[in-house]
Amino acid sequence: MHRFILPFILSLVFIACQESKKTQTNSGLPLNVEATLKHEFPNAVEIEWEKKNKHYEVDLISEGESFEVDILFNGDLRKIEKKINVDDLPNIILNHVNLNYPGYSIEEVEFLKYNGNSFYELEIEPKHGVDGEDMEIVFSKEGLYLGTEREVFNN
Repeated sequence: MHRFILPFILSLVFIACQESKKTQTNSGLPLNVEATLKHEFPNAVEIEWEKKNKHYEVDLISEGESFEVDILFNGDLRKIEKKINVDDLPNIILNHVNLNYPGYSIEEVEFLKYNGNSFYELEIEPKHGVDGEDMEIVFSKEGLYLGTEREVFNN
């Protein structure tokens, strides 16, 4: 009887290993998530990821630029973020910030695609000596003000 137990256990371990190979890649990401990533960023390098509550957050470099990508567990692309320079913002956005947030400076800008739509997200901070809180504000790709990050994305 004992001579059958060891081969049985080894075969179970072998089957389990084969099953995990079918559902995960070498990076540890599920196949459907990896497929989405390779489709969007075929030349991605320096890939780091973290499993979140409902998605995978992936940081990567593609063609010399850094991206943060959110991919849902089912493999659907949720969000792509790319940092850009303030100088690359449309003038309509710069004018809006200067007019509506005169005591603030733009600290960081991201161009993002979220659920198929494109946005600019700006992190603004009060200038030295000005009272106020740091904010993240969102504009459409055409430059129209949409609201705060919380208002636009329900975060």
